[in-house]
Amino acid sequence: MSTDDYLNSGFCEENDEWIWSVYEAEDQTLYYYSFFAYIGANSSASICRTYPFAISKELIDQIPETDTRRSLFLVPLDSEISGINKTSGNAPSSSDLYKRAKADYGAKLYSTSTIFQYMQFKFLAAFMPGGGCFNLFRAGEMAFIEAEAKCHMGGQDASVQSILNSINKPYDPAYNCTATGDALLNEVKLYRRFHLWGEGHDWFDFKRWGATMVRTSIANGGSWHNNFAITVKPDEKNNWTWIIPNRESDYNKLINQMAED
Repeated sequence: MSTDDYLNSGFCEENDEWIWSVYEAEDQTLYYYSFFAYIGANSSASICRTYPFAISKELIDQIPETDTRRSLFLVPLDSEISGINKTSGNAPSSSDLYKRAKADYGAKLYSTSTIFQYMQFKFLAAFMPGGGCFNLFRAGEMAFIEAEAKCHMGGQDASVQSILNSINKPYDPAYNCTATGDALLNEVKLYRRFHLWGEGHDWFDFKRWGATMVRTSIANGGSWHNNFAITVKPDEKNNWTWIIPNRESDYNKLINQMAED
């Protein structure tokens, strides 16, 4: 995927990096049940217009400002913070952040979209209300799988550094990975989260890493609405296990929720 593809294609058009994908045509659309009807910044669907997807402040604050991938998210400037709702992160029409969003991202917004700090412009609908092709597995993910595996194998820091440089330098020429050991593994995890943001990995990665997910409220220096500002530890919340709905086992007697294998 070229840097132009990553920054401007809206992740709704296939390219040479995509390995496994879903292709949707305008005459074979799922309408309001489409992927982009829930995430597309320019979608006409009410959920996108009212509650746009946003990246966590905790995550993007760790990425240098020299990284052009940051431009896909509405990161507020210090001068723009005062006009933002301190509970929800909403930017009213009178705020400087709202005005910048409309000026800089107008082509990637639906006309009646609300504006929130840290909202994303990575995913765009190819046609309304939320149609488009979307990737399930791409070469970039394979590179991060290789880098993480080599960290666990040990003795391959130089190879991992090379992989991270090959991924990140096209977007940030100033990037140069020199980390080693545990710090190198943490850098792989950080850029995996950032580069693959919104592509369906975060929940599974945190579960696989046994890591604690911290969602900090705006009032406490984060970017989450109070209703969603929680901390989820891997040994709590049923070990992050998804439960099959009762309706499924009610109608399919071959499903046994209590089976150990």
